[in-house]
Amino acid sequence: GILNPSSTDTTITMTARGPDGTVLGTSTLPLAAKNKTAIALQVRPELTTIIGKRGSVDFTVSTGAVSVLGLRFKNPAFTSIPPVDR
Repeated sequence: GILNPSSTDTTITMTARGPDGTVLGTSTLPLAAKNKTAIALQVRPELTTIIGKRGSVDFTVSTGAVSVLGLRFKNPAFTSIPPVDR
């Protein structure tokens, strides 16, 4: 899930990278102030290249801040994905 806790609208840029840092795809998502959304990254047309690959995704915003909760699903089990500040 992605949350925009700011009082201003923002655009989130999601940049998927392979284990070696190579960019696999980039997608943007507008998010209104004080709003949230849930998305599956691999269904976004610009990020289908991540299917079956390992790596990381960077979330950056045009203004304000963003909070992200990543979940990884496999069959009936799921785990959270810890964030890393950069």
